[in-house]
Amino acid sequence: MKQVSPSRAFRGRRFATFSAVGLSVTAVSYVTLIAQIELLDMAKPLAYAVQALIAIELNFLLNHLITWRDRAVHSKRELGKRWLAFHAARVVTIPFNQALFTALTGVGVQYLVANTACIGATTVLTFVAGEKLIFRKRESGVETVDRSASEGGKCLTPA
Repeated sequence: MKQVSPSRAFRGRRFATFSAVGLSVTAVSYVTLIAQIELLDMAKPLAYAVQALIAIELNFLLNHLITWRDRAVHSKRELGKRWLAFHAARVVTIPFNQALFTALTGVGVQYLVANTACIGATTVLTFVAGEKLIFRKRESGVETVDRSASEGGKCLTPA
């Protein structure tokens, strides 16, 4: 029986954590979408756009704090660069998802099913972008953080 390498197992755990964060954000998205459409009678494409903005910010925050917590940032500048990279990656996914959602609901697909399709269409792409570009290892090659060095408010990622 072939053994799984530690780095591959770690990536598997990270993807599981990423997925758990994603499910949590999806729950918030669904509640937001339902409230806007059913209670506020908002147009579906507009409601989708609003919930997408909320989901994107929540996704960044939770993935920074949970999924890639071992890849700490040590300054506001580093955090800002990470935030910008995260949003730059959305330049492709946001218009794609908005067009897909509008098209699916336009042909009669129920809006929560359409939202789920949009999430599914970009999940792997989003994880790979996070792993390789946004929350990548620091140039020094250090993947984990010595938590003792992060005491005293010098590290912007919680222990």
